[in-house]
Amino acid sequence: MIVSATYMYFFRKPNGLEKSEHTAIKFFVGASELTNEDHWQATEESKAKHALHRVKQLVGLSKYVNKIIALVKDGPRHKRCLHPNSCFSYLTQGAIRNFVIGYAIQGAVKLLGALPKLFHEPQALWKAARHRDNFGCAAFLGGYNAVFRLTCCLLRWLTGGDSDAHMAIAGCLAGSAMLFYPSISVALYLFWKLLESLYSKGIQAGYLPRVKHFDIFIYSVSTALLFHSAVFEPHLMRPSYWSFLQRLTNQRFVTLNRPVIDAYYNTGSALMYPGLTFNHLDPKHLSQNYKRHVQLFGNGLVKC
Repeated sequence: MIVSATYMYFFRKPNGLEKSEHTAIKFFVGASELTNEDHWQATEESKAKHALHRVKQLVGLSKYVNKIIALVKDGPRHKRCLHPNSCFSYLTQGAIRNFVIGYAIQGAVKLLGALPKLFHEPQALWKAARHRDNFGCAAFLGGYNAVFRLTCCLLRWLTGGDSDAHMAIAGCLAGSAMLFYPSISVALYLFWKLLESLYSKGIQAGYLPRVKHFDIFIYSVSTALLFHSAVFEPHLMRPSYWSFLQRLTNQRFVTLNRPVIDAYYNTGSALMYPGLTFNHLDPKHLSQNYKRHVQLFGNGLVKC
């Protein structure tokens, strides 16, 4: 929620975010909260009207659809609101649009993952299409947009004005929509991207130093932490990271003498491989320090 609030605070400010971040946020929450997006609004409204006209032609309920749309659009709108129609129309259009986008994105990911199973499990595509994660992602994006827009409009009605602080409050409350789709990966990615943006702004303002090759240093430290965890505590790593390292090293991490690591450090290195043994160890070539920590009984390694 704090990350969301910070993003939204800088979203309205000129050059507040990097272009890619600004474009992504504008795609999901719209440009009506900005003050210089009239042309974009007109284009989007034209697209929406054209799509709606096609729907009405297909359904054949133009008369009734027009009445409902007119009723929704002609509702109250605060004088400081930049969206063209009523606040309720602004809220529902954004929520429905993002709900569809969220379902389509997560559904596409699930469908791609189900393709290899299609030959031996024909129902895999249907299961992937209605997976609960699809609804979770849709509820997250739709709920985020709805809460954000609702809060912005409500604060304008309550205060009679508009400010960047409203964006921060709306972003903070909208962040609660992530309860529908809790994802540590998404949260951490947004958090670190925000820190990167804030550090860049600090450098531009002259408050923070520019460290040469700092990106390489961060990459090296991150790689070291991952490899350290892969040796001593692989059970604490994300399964996707562990699988990637296994493929990258041709399964070499499994061949480590994990019972010995546990004998020395007791970190649970062999928890993922309880039956792991090293039958080829010759006692004649083992150090005395090793023998003090580990005894060989038959085919297994047992801690003293």
